[in-house]
Amino acid sequence: MTDGRNKSCLPPLPAESGDGMRRRILETLDRQEYGVLPRREKSVGFCEVSRESSRFMAGKAEKRVMRITSVFDGGEHSFEVSAVIPRAHRPVPFFICPNFHSPVPNLYYPAEEIADLGFGVLHFYYKDVTCDRAFDSGDDQGVARLFFKTEAEARRCGKLSVWAWAASRVLDLAGTLEGLDMRYAGVIGHSRLGKTALLAAARDERFFAAFSNDSGCSGAALHRYKNDKAENVAAITKTFPYWFTGDFGKYAGREDSLPFDQHWLIAALCPRFVCVGSAAGDLWAAPDSELASCRAASPAWESRGLRGFEEPRETGDRMKSFGGRVGYYRRPGPHWFSRSDWRDAAEFFRLKIEEKEARYGL
Repeated sequence: MTDGRNKSCLPPLPAESGDGMRRRILETLDRQEYGVLPRREKSVGFCEVSRESSRFMAGKAEKRVMRITSVFDGGEHSFEVSAVIPRAHRPVPFFICPNFHSPVPNLYYPAEEIADLGFGVLHFYYKDVTCDRAFDSGDDQGVARLFFKTEAEARRCGKLSVWAWAASRVLDLAGTLEGLDMRYAGVIGHSRLGKTALLAAARDERFFAAFSNDSGCSGAALHRYKNDKAENVAAITKTFPYWFTGDFGKYAGREDSLPFDQHWLIAALCPRFVCVGSAAGDLWAAPDSELASCRAASPAWESRGLRGFEEPRETGDRMKSFGGRVGYYRRPGPHWFSRSDWRDAAEFFRLKIEEKEARYGL
C-alpha cells in the first residue's frame, strides 16, 4: 500500500493551475464516478414548520424546523431541516449535517454539546431526500423521481449526488435564517454521508470547509493499495451501485486503471479547508488510505503557496494534524460518529476561522 508519499504510484493531480485544476477534477469525477444531476429544478422555497425558543436547551439555543420545497417540471418535493442556532452576540459558524437519524439530538448528533461549542447545525434526515435504494427498487424515490425520468437516466448519476444537492439547498436555506455567519458554512457527514459532504463542498464553493468522518471507499480513502480488509470498488458497486454513475463498476478489480484517485476529490476543495476523520478500528474504511489521500492531495494547496497537509506528530491509534488547510484526525475504536469526532471537527473549524480572521484583521 502507498502512504501517499510515493506520488508515482497515483495519478498526478491535473496540471492546470488554480480553478482550472478544480474544474478538471470535477469533470473527471462527474464522468467516471458520481455522475451529474440533470438540470430540472425550477425554483426552491422555504417555510417554517415550528420553533422552540425559550425552553430549548434551557434557552441556550433556538430550534427551528424548516421545510425546503423544490419545484420541478414534473412536480415538487419537500424535506425538513432542523436548525439549532446558539444564542450569541454575533452570527455563529455552522455545520450542515445530513444524518442517518431524524430526531434532534440523536446518536450521531450531540446537539447541545455542539451548541455549547458555539456552532449552529442544520440537520436533515437523508432518506427524506431520496431513499437509499436503487431507482428500480419500487421504493419511494423522493426527489430522485423528479430528477430522473427513466432508469437509464438514473444510471448516469448516483444517489450521492442527490444527497450532495440537498446539502446545497440547505445552504440556500441558511442564508435566510438569522444568527448564522454565512462566511463560515461547513458540511459534515459520516460514512456514506461523509462521501456526500466531500462531494457537496467540492461542487459548491460557498462552503468554507468540509468534514468527512469514516468516509472510506469513494470518500476520502484512496482506491489503490488498500489493506485486504478494506472496501474496494468491486464491493461497493456490488452492494450500492446506485450511489454512482453506472460506468463506475467497470473499475471493479481494476483500480490501477482509474484515471484518478480520491485525493482528487480532496484537492477539489483547494484553496478552502477540509478535515478527514478516521477510526483506527474501522479497517473497512481504510484509515491509512484516508491519511495517504490527505497527503497526496496536499500539492494542490502547496502549488498556491498555502499549507496543505502537515504530518501528524503522533503515530498509531491517535493522530491529529490541524496545521494546514487539509486536516486529519484518528481515534481508537470502530466505525461510528462519536462526540470526540464532532469535537475534533469543531476544533479544526474554529482554528481555521481564527487563522483567517487574524490574517485579515477581522
